Amino acid sequence: MTAVETAPGTAPPAAGSLTTRTVLQWGVLAAPVVLLLVMAWTHRWTYEDGFINFRIVRQIQAGHGPVFNTGERVEAYTSALWIAALWLGDLLTPLRLEWVAVILGIAGTVSGLALSTAGSMRLARLTAPGSFLAPAGAAVVAVLAPMWVFATSGLEGGLVFFWIGACAWVLARWATSDRRFPLWGAVVVGLGVLVRPELSLMTLAFAAAFFVGDWSATAWRRRFALLGALVAIPIAYQIFRMGYFATLLPNTAYAKDASGSRWNLGVDYARDFANTYALWIPLVLLALGGYVPLVRRLSGEHRRAMLVVIAFLVAATLDALYITRIGGDYIPARLLLPAIFAFCAPVAVVAWRLRDAVALAVLPWAVVCALALRPSSPYYTTIGVTARNVVTLEDTGFTRDSPKLAWFQAPGIYYGQSRLDASPGPDATPSTVFAGGIGIVGYALGTNVNIMDSLGLADPVTAHFALTSRGRPGHEKPEPPPWVAARITAPGSNLPARDFPNFTLIRLLLPPSTGAKFQQQVADARKSIDCGELRELRDSYRQHLTLGRFFDNIGRSFRLSGVSVPPDPAKAVAKFCR
Repeated sequence: MTAVETAPGTAPPAAGSLTTRTVLQWGVLAAPVVLLLVMAWTHRWTYEDGFINFRIVRQIQAGHGPVFNTGERVEAYTSALWIAALWLGDLLTPLRLEWVAVILGIAGTVSGLALSTAGSMRLARLTAPGSFLAPAGAAVVAVLAPMWVFATSGLEGGLVFFWIGACAWVLARWATSDRRFPLWGAVVVGLGVLVRPELSLMTLAFAAAFFVGDWSATAWRRRFALLGALVAIPIAYQIFRMGYFATLLPNTAYAKDASGSRWNLGVDYARDFANTYALWIPLVLLALGGYVPLVRRLSGEHRRAMLVVIAFLVAATLDALYITRIGGDYIPARLLLPAIFAFCAPVAVVAWRLRDAVALAVLPWAVVCALALRPSSPYYTTIGVTARNVVTLEDTGFTRDSPKLAWFQAPGIYYGQSRLDASPGPDATPSTVFAGGIGIVGYALGTNVNIMDSLGLADPVTAHFALTSRGRPGHEKPEPPPWVAARITAPGSNLPARDFPNFTLIRLLLPPSTGAKFQQQVADARKSIDCGELRELRDSYRQHLTLGRFFDNIGRSFRLSGVSVPPDPAKAVAKFCR
């Protein structure tokens, strides 16, 4: 008897044919992952806001807690898990913090694509068990230039993509087996809100899939266990947020008016992204050639898998609609990338066969996109960076002894790069800088220098200013000069308005004033910050934290989160000093 028996009249398989096919299959599926790895590395960089995260990590290491300024409990970060990852990476590796962010960002992005590809393979094998698989959705993700750029930047993009990929793999693993959804899988899905708050919409869609899929075969005890695993960590962090920061949401959400509605700006933001990369082509092809046939084929005996596919479509849609509703972002494409990533995950791979030709048609587009489709101006110039691969503080030229920081001669009160002839006011320390961009400057000057943020990302008073007009998201609340003077200079300073010029190109919340009017506005601002809810808001994050204050803050957080500060100091006095 031979080692390999064959049917009569058939030739034995060629030696090595299976191995060759397998190697070719894995090579084809790995190609988008490798491309994304290479392009993310060549586009590595650190954005201004990334240095905000680095300063917070340094504050944690100094024993001051997850804060931006010493003695001010303000949640100036958006992603709690990204801060934790940076802190842990800096603790466990010999790398500089900037390089920790680069490595973690690229690793998360590439791993996320690999995990979503693995999950999609499991789904594809249900309906095409012996077919050669081609990377359709994976190719779409890998060739988009914004993916290369925001794999790093010092922001949480890589963590976002890793979380979506991990959810895709966990859900696909469950959908293609007869096992119950694991409790650890529910923990993974529930972490979305700690990656970015709006990802809670994706969490709801993913959780709906496994709850519905297992509902009839699961007892109530198991359902409660799944629910507990899903929400335990987010609820624990929310209690910490409310007690420590006295707020319901990150301070960045108030500064950016994350609950507001700016559909016109959001539509323009989405249109710019779609038109720049001709995104309508792959989205339509994957919807018609990937989603529709996949759902149809799975709708019979593979109900779980069908629910997973639908959950990712719903998750991507909800996220895209939310980002569009709030007006998008001031950085091109960035906040729509998670929706694109989630949309492509279930159809990351499709079978290489004629019946899937519509989905496979994305591959020619992918080649054109990778080689030719770019924004009219490179990301680095459109968001204020002039060179690629600016990673470390030295790369920015903002080291403590560099000419760019020569204006900071000694402790004092600084408005921009000008040292004021005044003592510190109620919201200042003996070494305070009022700045427009707080990331690089704040990281370079160190944790002993107080940095007051003109746009409110790290300052609750500014974050809670009422909007008088709409503009670029995140850049709509420049603190009016009378408020700045009242908060960073001591009573009796009486500095003229010319010492507080507007150094941003952003629409002002309060018309400029001079002379006696300016001084009256400063006096009104001084009075209002010590009155009512505005005083309570300042005390909630500036007063020493005791166990009693922690629990008091939990109750106050509901009321203080709704505080709206009129930009006009006279109106603030009337509102808070009744």
